Amino acid sequence: MKNNYSIINRNIITKITLLLLSLLTLQLHAEENEIVFDIQLYSTKNGLVQNDITSIYQDSKGLMWFGTNAGISKFDGYSFTNYSMDTHQLTSNIISCFQEDQYNNLWIGLLNSGICRLNLETGEMTSFRNSQGSKILSSNNVHSLALDEDGNLWVGTTKGLNCLLAEELTKDKIKAKKYYANHHNSKSILSNHVTKLFNDRNGNLWIGTKKGLQITIKPSNNQPSYTFKEISNTKIPPIKDIKESEEGVFFCGPHGIQLFNEEKSTLRKVSTARFNTLCIDPNKHMLGGTRKGLMFMEYDEASGLYVQKKHIDSENFDALKINIITEVYKDKLGVIWIGTKGGGVIKYNPNGKRFKDIYKTNDKTSISYNKIRSIYEDRKGRIWVGTQGGALNVLENTAEGLDHGYKKLTFEKIKTNTIFAITEWDNELIFGIRKKGKVYSLDFDQDLKGFKDITKENILTANEESPAFSIQSDGKDVIWIGTYGNGLLRGVKKEGKIEWTNITNTKDLQNGKIKLIRSILIDTYGNLWVGSSEGLVFISRDQKMKEKPEFELYQHDSNVKNSLSYNYVLPVFEASNGEIWIGTMGGGLSIFNPNNINGSGISFEHIKIKDGLPSNIIKAILEDDYQNLWISSNNGITKINLDSREIKNYNISDGLQDNEFSDLAGCKLKNGDLMFGGVNGINYFTPHEIVDDYLVGDLVFTELSVLNKTIHVNDTLDGNVILKKNIQYTQKIELNHNQNSFAVQFSGLHFGSPYKNKYKYKLNGFDKEWITTDADFRIAKYTNLSPGNYTLEVKASNGDNIWNPKSLFLDIEIASPWWSTIWAKILYAIAIIFFVYLFSRFSLITVQKRHQLELEQFEREKLEHLSQMKLQFFTNISHELRTPLTLIHTPIEQLISKGSAYSSLEKEKYYKLIHKNVNHLMNLVNQLLDFRKMEQGHMALQVKKGDWVLFTEQIYHSFKEFANHERVDFSLDIKTHSIRGFFDQDKLKKILNNLLSNAFKFTYAGQVKILIEQVHEDVIIEVKDTGFGISEEHLKYLFEPFYQVKSQSKEKSKSEGTGIGLSFTKSLVELHHGSITVESEKNIGSTFKIQFPLNEVAYENDVKIEAVPEEDIVIEYEEEEELSAQEEELSLTTKPKIVIADDNPAILDLLYELLKDNFKVYKADDGEKAFQLAKEVMPNLILSDIMMPVMDGYELTKKIREDAQVCHLPIILLTAKNSNDSKLKGYEYGVDAYVTKPFNTEVLLARINTLVENRKRLQKNFRTNIDTQPSEVTFTSIDERFLNRLVAIVEENISDPKFTVEKLAYEYGTTPLRLNQKLKALTEQTAKIFIRNIRLKRAAQLLKMGRYGVSDVTYEVGFSDLKYFRNCFKKEFGVPPSHFLRNKKKKEEEVEDAEAE
Repeated sequence: MKNNYSIINRNIITKITLLLLSLLTLQLHAEENEIVFDIQLYSTKNGLVQNDITSIYQDSKGLMWFGTNAGISKFDGYSFTNYSMDTHQLTSNIISCFQEDQYNNLWIGLLNSGICRLNLETGEMTSFRNSQGSKILSSNNVHSLALDEDGNLWVGTTKGLNCLLAEELTKDKIKAKKYYANHHNSKSILSNHVTKLFNDRNGNLWIGTKKGLQITIKPSNNQPSYTFKEISNTKIPPIKDIKESEEGVFFCGPHGIQLFNEEKSTLRKVSTARFNTLCIDPNKHMLGGTRKGLMFMEYDEASGLYVQKKHIDSENFDALKINIITEVYKDKLGVIWIGTKGGGVIKYNPNGKRFKDIYKTNDKTSISYNKIRSIYEDRKGRIWVGTQGGALNVLENTAEGLDHGYKKLTFEKIKTNTIFAITEWDNELIFGIRKKGKVYSLDFDQDLKGFKDITKENILTANEESPAFSIQSDGKDVIWIGTYGNGLLRGVKKEGKIEWTNITNTKDLQNGKIKLIRSILIDTYGNLWVGSSEGLVFISRDQKMKEKPEFELYQHDSNVKNSLSYNYVLPVFEASNGEIWIGTMGGGLSIFNPNNINGSGISFEHIKIKDGLPSNIIKAILEDDYQNLWISSNNGITKINLDSREIKNYNISDGLQDNEFSDLAGCKLKNGDLMFGGVNGINYFTPHEIVDDYLVGDLVFTELSVLNKTIHVNDTLDGNVILKKNIQYTQKIELNHNQNSFAVQFSGLHFGSPYKNKYKYKLNGFDKEWITTDADFRIAKYTNLSPGNYTLEVKASNGDNIWNPKSLFLDIEIASPWWSTIWAKILYAIAIIFFVYLFSRFSLITVQKRHQLELEQFEREKLEHLSQMKLQFFTNISHELRTPLTLIHTPIEQLISKGSAYSSLEKEKYYKLIHKNVNHLMNLVNQLLDFRKMEQGHMALQVKKGDWVLFTEQIYHSFKEFANHERVDFSLDIKTHSIRGFFDQDKLKKILNNLLSNAFKFTYAGQVKILIEQVHEDVIIEVKDTGFGISEEHLKYLFEPFYQVKSQSKEKSKSEGTGIGLSFTKSLVELHHGSITVESEKNIGSTFKIQFPLNEVAYENDVKIEAVPEEDIVIEYEEEEELSAQEEELSLTTKPKIVIADDNPAILDLLYELLKDNFKVYKADDGEKAFQLAKEVMPNLILSDIMMPVMDGYELTKKIREDAQVCHLPIILLTAKNSNDSKLKGYEYGVDAYVTKPFNTEVLLARINTLVENRKRLQKNFRTNIDTQPSEVTFTSIDERFLNRLVAIVEENISDPKFTVEKLAYEYGTTPLRLNQKLKALTEQTAKIFIRNIRLKRAAQLLKMGRYGVSDVTYEVGFSDLKYFRNCFKKEFGVPPSHFLRNKKKKEEEVEDAEAE
């Protein structure tokens, strides 16, 4: 007995120990495994057909089906589709069960009406039930359906078990094999009343009946039919529900819950709870449905039993209206669906966010009011909750949870007071309340009734309109209070009293403007941050205790990008990384990083709605232990990672009390949990338990609309049956060409938070980018698509933005209209061929005639065009010939008629002009002959080896003087300094001359450039200009004979061409085995590029001549330079000009007739007019009377001699006064001669001719004698100074080859025209010839000295080309410079010989 007692005792001790350990384990994990029963209720208000739920099922597509006593509801997460006897041929509205087979049929069990088969593809409903004369099932009262692993359907009724073999499931008439209870057969079912059928994951079919549980045994060779076996000798009557989990198969009924483990082949009782239905959630909680609510059971490993964790009924859970639970069902993703008797369907997501609620309930220990204004945890672990209308709540014991156990406290017996702020200060708790704006304290060592009014006791004036909204302690002796209307207050303990200072009302703080203080923060460094209605206030640690502290106010500035985002500041929070986070009332978040301060001040980072926030109104900010900030707002709670700035948003669908939270109502508990107060209670949570759901649901198409009409299966639209199957089972739809506007609706079947699911879709073949949408607009809509093949692709994510990698596809074919089908196109082709045949058959002759006429017309137009071009050519040639012929004919006429009267100098000038134009005429004729020879192919190439660069340089120098005269910047760019090869000098010279002449012709004060380089075995020469350019449409005709660009008018070109120059040039280039191209742009310029081969092989068929030394190659130059219009006019003046002045018209006429044959005569009737005429025409002589009105002869003489422009003019006075005094007066004024009236004609003419000829002799002597001085050709000191100044200017610039007439005129201070006139009168030279004459005279002087060579002198006097210098020198002095130098040396030798003798 003793031993037995000891054994029993030990067993009792062991069980007690295990029980205590179990209870301890439960207590330790109570908080960790706390159930968050966040639910959503669906009822008839949401579209459910009826609130009595009898069965719940999820099909293979993921859609939910709910059976009721009034029909069926199908649910896609957003809307219900209902089936009833009235709409879908159900034989009864009382649904008992569902089962889907392998043929996409949904079988529906009915009470007292058999079964129905709903074809999910077509929507066809077929009913099967017993009737008179036809017994399909053992009974019409069906309670359960199941599909075994062979695809057979089992039907459990109240009067037996039925089996429909797989091959029967698609037939219109079915046969069922029936099984009944037989007490004499142990292998039959235990009872005909089958309550539950279940097929587990191992393929076992379980049969639950009124009298127990059996497993089905498949037929075998020894046993041809199904048999049934009990798994235990222990009876388990009756079976209410069968479910399975990883642990095994659970069975529930009135006698508790049994668990069968197939691996161990054990059946054991795991709970005594009596459930009508059960399931195991993903957190391994067992949920059991009873008539008294929902039970949460948790497995206790110590005892091996499931123990009650939580009981939810209508008394403790307002959302549960009805306690009778009829069905608990877990879907594919672990969401629990709870069916009730009259309360609809409850959805519970065990994987949802574990946000827990605290709110007012019928429990007296719940919080007193749901509108929360402040939350605080003190050093003792007590939780204080301030409400808006329910006074103060305190929870002293948190071990039993945070949702109940609160005590209500009031101030001055005011039960509806609002508590805005709670904090600790030294050994006291401080409370800011609304009523009368008072602040109370509570000593930690006193009970909960020892509140003191510190405003009364410490001389702080209470203000009911300015309550304390924020309170912050600053050490043991200082406290800060932010008021709503009275600004910032500072309290300092001194000798048992508190001295208060109103900081806001000091002169230093915006003159008292900042009165609404919402939050106060003292950062790690002791600095004070104040959130106000006017912005963010910063008071440094050094300033905050001063009587009038200095501060910084940071406000929003729309002109400054990084300013504060909004002025009204609510929370101010210091994060663990040192950043200051500021929440605003409309501007989102502003973040200040102390490490980013620069010289321009502080800047704020912004996070707003556009960056991912759900609202720009921020209410509170807290930080968890993992460097995440949790932010409450007007639209839920947001988590922001401090490092990555990743944003996650949570709203009411995640279990929050509401989307709206209260100002500054947040608290972090010592255990790391966070609490946020809102308008409907408090949410608290453990941050690391708020994790993303990585499960993704199925995606289905739910509806198709075409032309705004919803399409159902077998609906006909314009004769087209679009859907032959339900849209969920359709792979492709075919639309007519006029049905090209459609919409497809879709649903993601993750039911956890369906309204947070996201979608994106793309119509391949039309869309280039994905289109993203949300749950409110789950539809892809397209209009007016073109015929063709498209594929609609849709993707879905869950509420945590986790996207399903699989897409849903729907192929869409829009047919072409009949007139664009292949048969129509074949018909069109046949018709076209037929019409072409008819056309060709009957219109060929007409076409041929028309073609012939067109050819004739084309030939006529071509001939006319050629005729016009030739006519234009001959017109241009005529013009080109007439110009030099005129310049030959006129001088010859003058020489014939008056040659005897001309001096030798004048004759020489005419001869040179004739010679020059004869040469010009010869060049034109030669060019025409060359062009003709080229056209006939008679021109041959004669090449010899030489240096291309040297030859091009000589061409360049031949044009250099001309370029200077034309004021064109002319340059040579040599890329390769020596290029040896064969070329025809004559042809190349003509090519380059033509191209350069064209370039200069169309370039005004611009640039012309020659470029030469060797590229491989070719030489390339480019002639570039910045002239008028050629438009693109003219370029292709540019090298055609006789073609001229019409837009190049006479006004633009300096001379008009013949139209054969470029054509001839191209022919010469091609004769030289080269190529020519042109690039041109209007008003930019042109570039002609010619390319020739260098190797001897290219010229093997051409005539080769012996090369001469390169130094002997001489490019012929024009002997006469081109003259400007002014200079040529001055040069061609043949008659001397004379001005006659007399107030007697008869005398004027007489003098005119006398002088007109030999002089160009200008008349004036007084001295003033004579003076003006003299300045205008610059005459060779002035003949004037003395006695005249306005201005007499003496005054005229004096004025002329004083005028620098005309002072050189000879003057003869006609006078009737023959006295010596009058003559002396005239000579003093500068008169050259007197003629007395009446005058002798011959004497007068002799006087005039003598003065003119004397001037010409002096001018010639000045030009040809190298030692002649200006004083020798002038008659006045003014003229002498004029010439001396000009000579000095030229000599100063004598070595500058670019020194021009314009520069000389500019240096002297006159115009080129006046300068030419003056020099012509003084020296018989134009200004250009004058400059050249001075250069040549200085060259002669230098050569005469015998110290310099010819080449040295050439460049010393400003000539850049030696050949040109020699030509000019010989022309001026009659001998070449080398002879001049040799003569000089010869004379010196003769002198030396004479001296030696």
